[in-house]
Amino acid sequence: ETALALEPDNPALLNDTAVVLHYNLDRDLDRALAMYERSFERAVAELERTDLTPEIRDLYSIARRDSRNNRRLLERLLERRRKEQEARDREAEGEGEEAGGGDGGGDQGVGG
Repeated sequence: ETALALEPDNPALLNDTAVVLHYNLDRDLDRALAMYERSFERAVAELERTDLTPEIRDLYSIARRDSRNNRRLLERLLERRRKEQEARDREAEGEGEEAGGGDGGGDQGVGG
């Protein structure tokens, strides 16, 4: 976070920070997704420059590749979790209907 505060548009730092949130901490995943997207955009823009050293060019190329791949993986994870939550919500709704159920008459039986 400190390095990113000093260089907020550095594609490598954006990707690395997003990786920590995504893989290591499993939190702020919407922020991580936005950081992956920003990392990719910045890497593409930076790689258009002709004045980059070979080392920086390699670093930004890796950031471009990794941020694209990590974003795809995170999007899949978020979609899977969304579907799992929807299934739990449907299940909970079904349980709620069964618990109260019926016409309010209870289980008194015939002639009760």
